[in-house]
Amino acid sequence: MENVTTIEHQDEIVADAALVPVAQGANYDLQSSSQVVPEVRPAEVIARAQEQAKALMDIVEQQKLYAVIQGKKYIMVEGWQLLAAFNGLSIVIEETKEIEKDDSKGWEARCVIYNSEGREVGAGEAQCMNNESKATWQKADDYARRSMAQTRSISKACRTILSFVVVLAGYEPTPYEEMSGVVFADDKNISSECRNKVGLIEEIKHLAKQERIDNFLAQLSAKSGKEVTKLEQVSITKLKEIVTSLKKGKNG
Repeated sequence: MENVTTIEHQDEIVADAALVPVAQGANYDLQSSSQVVPEVRPAEVIARAQEQAKALMDIVEQQKLYAVIQGKKYIMVEGWQLLAAFNGLSIVIEETKEIEKDDSKGWEARCVIYNSEGREVGAGEAQCMNNESKATWQKADDYARRSMAQTRSISKACRTILSFVVVLAGYEPTPYEEMSGVVFADDKNISSECRNKVGLIEEIKHLAKQERIDNFLAQLSAKSGKEVTKLEQVSITKLKEIVTSLKKGKNG
């Protein structure tokens, strides 16, 4: 029996993209709703795409927002959110629903991308099931599979309209989250540090609202003297401390 639910904290997902400065005007006409089709100049489109590809590469490489699988680089969801922000796009999880297929159970999510005028310009649906080939999702808690279904749908929706920029930047067009359920012979190429960090971030987002997460980031910024605006900038050790603190708060 399907259990359709709405997302209680959609703003937590969109918030990551909102942290990135939007490059106004570099939008490939995604924000135009005029019935008059403007003249398309290929050279200008390519120039804008190359500019965004360079900016994307600089941040993705600096913040390690990618994973290496069989020698190829796959961008994580934060990189796709960054690219959407470059174009002034809003990312919204429309719904999630619990599903059953044969002997497996899991979650399916739908993500929609809107331009600044509120017009839908992209969408994506994704699942996370308990019978996936990777043991990670076979053993995961139900909330983690639900969260991953949402994350995968965000990446997939962004991919439908922005993958060409990712390719220009030298990365694979398939989002990392879509690859995270696949087992490869040389799976050791995905660092355990990368896997652990993604898992800890997902757990923190499940345990706390964005306001509390922002408080943790502000405290870390004050202690380190460097601005920390995203969980991806936080070390694994500190992420573990945050998880422990949140769990104590819930149990105490």
